[in-house]
Amino acid sequence: MGQQAPGFCSLSATRQAEFAAAHTGQVIVDDRDITFDHWLPSFNAKLDVGGGLLFRFAVSKGISRPDLALFRAGGVIADNTTDLVSDGTLATGPLFQLSTGNRNVQATQSWNYDLSAEWYFDTVGSISVSAFLKDIKGIVSSGSNVVDYPSANGDIAVEVNGPSNELGGTLKGVELSYQQTYDFLPGLLSGLGTQLTYTYVDAGDFSNADLIGNRGTFASLQPLQGVSKHTVNATVFYEKGPLALRAAYNWRSDFWITRAMASSRSRRSGRNQQANLTRRSSIRSQTTSSWASRA
Repeated sequence: MGQQAPGFCSLSATRQAEFAAAHTGQVIVDDRDITFDHWLPSFNAKLDVGGGLLFRFAVSKGISRPDLALFRAGGVIADNTTDLVSDGTLATGPLFQLSTGNRNVQATQSWNYDLSAEWYFDTVGSISVSAFLKDIKGIVSSGSNVVDYPSANGDIAVEVNGPSNELGGTLKGVELSYQQTYDFLPGLLSGLGTQLTYTYVDAGDFSNADLIGNRGTFASLQPLQGVSKHTVNATVFYEKGPLALRAAYNWRSDFWITRAMASSRSRRSGRNQQANLTRRSSIRSQTTSSWASRA
């Protein structure tokens, strides 16, 4: 069975001439300016309806600039016609390709929205419910862009494979919290207090970024790395006179911990929990001891 002919052989006469004219042997200097210009507004509002009940609303925009190494450009411009044949775009697609950094990479942008209701029923006592939403765009992953590079015979359209602002989605969730000191209890018990928090996060819109561009299909479909849907934090403390005791417990549901290239190396963590106990006393000098357990 014979080998498949190079894509160049299937080009029209005009496209073949364009292909040949691009081979000048010159070194192309990519010195395009890298410019960031962002407007980052922020708005906060609070409504106090009395009786210790407050409502808060906030909206803001934030950015995360890409790593400087992603802008680094260099390499050899190669034939792209075989790939164009596979894609069915031989008549119109860029004749050349280059795997390198991308000077067109922009910052990841996020619009953040927060809404909460808070009830302060005592001096140190509150219950709150808050909802949050983050609309994130331009997460950097592997992708392709067409860049026109100048040459002695005119601009060359090159498919640049490398980092690109490819991903985005909506991160949303709710948080419930309760805090109170039980100073109404008699005697030594009046030093007791608790802090409880539960957080739910929905990151189902997102897939994990892949800057190398060779991750397996199975791994590409896994949940966002490091994000648990459910998180619980519980703290019981005691502060009376020179003695302070604090016991804290943290639990989070399953979360993905690797972004392996092949499906056989993708790994999901089991539930994670951690407990800490801290004692502090101050009579003439301060003594602090702690104990921690993690499972």
